[in-house]
Amino acid sequence: MSLPTLATLRAIGQQLALTVDAAQFHLQVAADIDNSTPCSQDDADEFATISSEIEGLQTQLHAVLGSVLAQSRHKIVAAAAAAEAPADQHTDETIDLQAKTESEDHGPEIEPQEYKSTAGRTAKPKPDLPSVLQNFVQSTGRITLSDLPNKKRGLSSNALAMCRAVARRMVALMESDNCLDDASACLFRDTLERLAEAVEGLPPSETISVRNVVQVVTFLGRILELADAVSGTPAALASAELCSSRLKPKRSAGEHMDDMLITMHTFVQNLEKQKKPPRGDNLDRAVKTLTCKLQLDITTYNRCQELGLSERSKERWAYFTEVAGFLGDWIGRTAVLATPSKELKSMYVAAKRLREKFPDRVPSTLLENAKLRVYPRKPRKPRKKQSKKSTKK
Repeated sequence: MSLPTLATLRAIGQQLALTVDAAQFHLQVAADIDNSTPCSQDDADEFATISSEIEGLQTQLHAVLGSVLAQSRHKIVAAAAAAEAPADQHTDETIDLQAKTESEDHGPEIEPQEYKSTAGRTAKPKPDLPSVLQNFVQSTGRITLSDLPNKKRGLSSNALAMCRAVARRMVALMESDNCLDDASACLFRDTLERLAEAVEGLPPSETISVRNVVQVVTFLGRILELADAVSGTPAALASAELCSSRLKPKRSAGEHMDDMLITMHTFVQNLEKQKKPPRGDNLDRAVKTLTCKLQLDITTYNRCQELGLSERSKERWAYFTEVAGFLGDWIGRTAVLATPSKELKSMYVAAKRLREKFPDRVPSTLLENAKLRVYPRKPRKPRKKQSKKSTKK
């Protein structure tokens, strides 16, 4: 987006003033009408649709105005800097800088935004903070505009990923003693508040990745710490709204921390009800499924503990021990492969570390049988008998 001119800013200001006046006029007219009669279900549905559309327009307006105001402030700062350093006064530093610039203008063209990977290929340039913030606003706006409930999980996960990218860049900016402009900070705070409400409103069947939640909550906590330490930080980054938006996904992660454990326990119980235990390919599939789920459950629980959430109850730990015990028995009935699966190795490492923290929770059969298949014993080669040479005296 090009830098706005004075005429552009005047036009935007006039258009916004007209829009606000028109909205206030319509609200005043509505206040004079008797609205005591209850509306029908069709009217209520239309109310919800139009409200969602207005909320989407509000999100888009925040994004556009935030970008315009941010670039306007950059233009003001650049003009002030130019006024403080007149062109006819040359110091030693400016002369050296001009000489360096002139020599670089005649040198080879440099593209600092691109970087070389280890494979020698040119990777795409990483987007800057304003671009990522714009993507975050748009991703969050799509959640409110979506009419399909089954799509809200994917949209919320995407918006959380965008939020994580913005928060990570903001932390890096603040740790270098730089500040975000007020408009961008307010835009981030307001968009985060909408995203937190969307995540909190997801049904249990549409839960999102706890990993993304943990990373976002961690970065937001760091932003709140730096907001008190870095001078000139916008008030929006130390506001109560930002603290509340940080707590909502954290609370949601705590509520769904054991969802995978309950799924595994149901899976094991269903297999127990079968007349014959799983064998052959069915056993291999059951082991692979439960191995992946157990490793994911351990990772999720560890991440939730990083957030300071409460530990599992005795009942849930009993579920875990039962599931891990069945998996250990099933692994013991599988063949030892020359090349163990990556899933089994990841699960074994995670379970081993978990047992170091909670010795009584992880059955020994799980670790022993998994270890034999992750690190299979190589058969010893028979030693060659050395032939004794008879020596004549």
